[in-house]
Amino acid sequence: VRDLTTGNEVATFDALSAIYSTPLFDGMMLYVTSLDKNIYCFDVAQKKQVWEFNTGARVFASPVLVEGKLYVGSNTGRLCELDSKTGKQTGFLQLAERIVNRVAYNKNTKTFFVPTVANEIYAARIKP
Repeated sequence: VRDLTTGNEVATFDALSAIYSTPLFDGMMLYVTSLDKNIYCFDVAQKKQVWEFNTGARVFASPVLVEGKLYVGSNTGRLCELDSKTGKQTGFLQLAERIVNRVAYNKNTKTFFVPTVANEIYAARIKP
């Protein structure tokens, strides 16, 4: 992790495989997915890893943060819903095909649009 102003390195971590997706920074925490099957959360100010979640398959998709929950698709076809503070899984949507791209979210309709490698797009809503 590098400081945007100076370009100096401020923190490092070792993933077991490549990072293919775009990390997500919410102003305090940095969320990173990896081909090592994990989702990582880092506290940038403290320069430490907060949690790690294993999805069971490689993760190409970038994470999305919605109302305190992190949403990430993986090669299992599962869209995971994680508590962004603890990394605990709070829900999931299982599809038949791999999810390798970032999901889109419409906050007005509370609908997710989930693309798969089979050229399908699923629309799903969060249950209240």
